[in-house]
Amino acid sequence: MFSSLFAALCQRFRTQPHWVAIGYMLISTTAFSAMSACVRLVSPELHIGVIVVMRNLLTIALLLPWLMREGTAAIATTRLPAHAARGIIGGVGLGTWTYALTLMPLTQATALSFTAPLFSTLFAILFLRERSDTARWLALLAGFGGVLITLHPSMSGFNWASLIVIAATCSWAVTGMFVKSLSATEPPLRMVFYMNLFMLMVSLPFSVGHWSMPSPHAWGVLIGMGICSVIMHFSMARAYSLAPVGTLMPFDFTRLITTAILAYLLFGETSDAQAWLGAAIIIASAVFMARRDGKAQAAIAE
Repeated sequence: MFSSLFAALCQRFRTQPHWVAIGYMLISTTAFSAMSACVRLVSPELHIGVIVVMRNLLTIALLLPWLMREGTAAIATTRLPAHAARGIIGGVGLGTWTYALTLMPLTQATALSFTAPLFSTLFAILFLRERSDTARWLALLAGFGGVLITLHPSMSGFNWASLIVIAATCSWAVTGMFVKSLSATEPPLRMVFYMNLFMLMVSLPFSVGHWSMPSPHAWGVLIGMGICSVIMHFSMARAYSLAPVGTLMPFDFTRLITTAILAYLLFGETSDAQAWLGAAIIIASAVFMARRDGKAQAAIAE
């Protein structure tokens, strides 16, 4: 009975790969939440620059078995400048994001990180001259309205660290443009390797003068962070290879739930109704645009 049920499930996944993609996306979002929690756990002991360096260094170390198996072909590329640009900008984003996680509640930082698709759309309109209609602009305005709600714009409730998160998401929006271009010719392993290599180069100067030998507890957290990083990037790459953005975008936002659970269990953090309302508006705006753009691309393909 169980074998026949398992066989039926396997057949369903083979014929409907979007379910497998959703599974990979949920794994990726869970790894992202765990990685954010790891930053908070180790930040009392290690400087931010050291955390970022160790995160990139351990991620590269975890990739070595695959790189050695594939040989030099795994990193051979004709698009090194694009990898470098993505890594450098991504390094700025990683550094600012890691710093912000030490200054503000994890759930609020995660909610604000969902503005990345909004900035991606805005940058595409402003700099890539993509067409935009009234519905798209209204969705953008609604999304940024959600940001204002989440930010608590009164002087008494505003957390200036929120601006650091916004800076991080802006850098993610720019790197997202490089990812779209690179993924057409570069396999996930190569993209993850070069991204972490160049982010390591960017972060090294900020760790100088702050280095201290991690304790056994810190080593455990750092290794866990590196494992989560590898799982996150490969799962996300696999998910987007099996399903379009419009299908996966709603499930990307489950990391708000997993982050909220971890923040409460590990640090006793809670969020108020205003933060959740703002997050809901941001998410609705991003999902609307992703689904709308996906339908438009499908119509063009037909």
